[in-house]
Amino acid sequence: LHADLQGACLLYLDTRSLLRWAAVSRGSFSTGSSSNRNFNGIFASQGHAQRHIQRLLLELHHSKDHLHHVSQLAGHSIKPAPPAWATAAGATATPPKRVLNIGHKGAEGHVKGNTLDSFHRAVELGVDMIEFDVVACADGILCHHDPLHEASGKWYQDMTIAKVRSLLGRPHPTLDEMLADRRLRDSGVHLYFDLKHTNIVRPTMRSIVAAVTRGGWHASRFVVATFKQVELLEINAFRQAIPELRGLRTAAILDAIPLSLARDFEALGCCAVSVGQYCVCPEFVADCHRRGLEMWAWTVNHKSMVDELFRLGIDGICTDYPELVHAAAAARAAAIPAAAAATPPHPAG
Repeated sequence: LHADLQGACLLYLDTRSLLRWAAVSRGSFSTGSSSNRNFNGIFASQGHAQRHIQRLLLELHHSKDHLHHVSQLAGHSIKPAPPAWATAAGATATPPKRVLNIGHKGAEGHVKGNTLDSFHRAVELGVDMIEFDVVACADGILCHHDPLHEASGKWYQDMTIAKVRSLLGRPHPTLDEMLADRRLRDSGVHLYFDLKHTNIVRPTMRSIVAAVTRGGWHASRFVVATFKQVELLEINAFRQAIPELRGLRTAAILDAIPLSLARDFEALGCCAVSVGQYCVCPEFVADCHRRGLEMWAWTVNHKSMVDELFRLGIDGICTDYPELVHAAAAARAAAIPAAAAATPPHPAG
């Protein structure tokens, strides 16, 4: 076996015994068993024990995902059956659902993006999902695209949110403020988190957990996306360690076509691959669909490209102008019965 795979295997072999230890230590506080005295000598309280156990489970799931990912890349995986709408030849028909209308930074073409006004405008325009960017500041997470203030040359991670807002001069919300917005929560719109900073996974996941457990959101309405595969592994660990996050989805963002097409992203458990609009080709779309992944394209602002992506069988389009996607979907829906009506009937016999 490859050295990485060997190391992951050895790490995983201890998972079952460590999980059993976690279960015993968790149960010892609630059952009043004789072992309770032993664990009281290790942990100050039940809450203390639970925090240590959750941290342990998180690391174990992270290791398990690393093993799964490496084994997939080494060719030791069983390929899932292709979707019902994929042909035997490997080409794919358009998936039997409408194309997702994804508002880029809310509705960037109408209102300055990554602001609550832009998010609300996107809801008014009838998007299915809002894409937005998050960067880390010294005291929280801000909805903004760039991690660096170019005029001053300063990183936002070294500044407070108040300082960043004063430099930007625009009302960019924090992630927690966005998730607390009732209009967004009650709209039913899904959210697409675009991670734009290093070391941002853990604080982002903390905000998501709070939104799910206390804010009235459901994890299935969230997609966390990143260019970095290692961050997808970290997110997977959170998804598996925290029950409330089981419905959370992930997407890989790409600005080029990988030689392995969608193979790596299937191994990473992504729901979708989000690619630059000029990276969409029939072979890449077909490979995504064979593996049960969706393909989304960004950032598409011209009618001709929207129409072409519909023809290629894309699953989602991220745009500054959601009305373009609505118009293309309406034209496509109208063309289907028209084409059927124009088809001559088969001759009798």
